[in-house]
Formats: sequence, C-alpha cells, structure tokens
Amino acid sequence: MRQPIVLVIEDTNDIAELLGESLKNDDKKVIYAANLTEALFKLGNQKFDCIVSDIMLEASNVEPVLKELNKKDALNYKTPVLLHSAYITHDIIDRNKGVIKGAFVKPTSFEILLKRLNSVI
Repeated sequence: MRQPIVLVIEDTNDIAELLGESLKNDDKKVIYAANLTEALFKLGNQKFDCIVSDIMLEASNVEPVLKELNKKDALNYKTPVLLHSAYITHDIIDRNKGVIKGAFVKPTSFEILLKRLNSVI
C-alpha cells in the first residue's frame, strides 16, 4: 500500500516539525511549505492525499490555496484540507466548505488531528 502524502502549510517551524513528526510516526510522507508561494508551487507540481494548513501565514493567509483547490482543472482539486490555526472563523469555513474537512484551534492534540486526517484520506 502506498504511503499517503500530506502537505503541511505552516510558517512556524516548531509547529511544522512537531506536526510532521506526528504524521511520519503514523506512516505518512510529509512535504512542508512555509509560505503561500511555496504552497501554491508544490500544489501545482505534486498530488497530495491531504493538506494540513495554518490560516495565517507570513504576509498572507491560506485562502488563495483554498481557492486553487476548488478549481476543477487543479492537480489537487478537492484534496481534503484540515485547518490547524488560532484564527479559524466561520466565514473562512463557509467560503471553502468544498475542501475543508476539519478545523482545529491551536493548540490542539495532534492525536485528534491525526484521527481526523486518517478518516478523510
């Protein structure tokens, strides 16, 4: 069975590393993106099974990524997204219902996030 590939979009290194280690320990391949430009580049060049993303990134937010995932011709069209952020709002979730499959307020247990991730991939 193929190892699931997860894109982690997070600009805080400590959180990205902790989350990534939890995912790797659960037999996931992890690819990191620390900013919007890097995330969009990786989404255009590789297929992912799930995306775990912060909302607020340095100098931007993640909504352009969510818009990209709703484009029918996008490589990662409708790839499930789990938001992991201190800035979750109902507006962001409502605007992106098609791809957001879970929202977790930081700090949250990685076990809870991992359980949800496993249920959507």
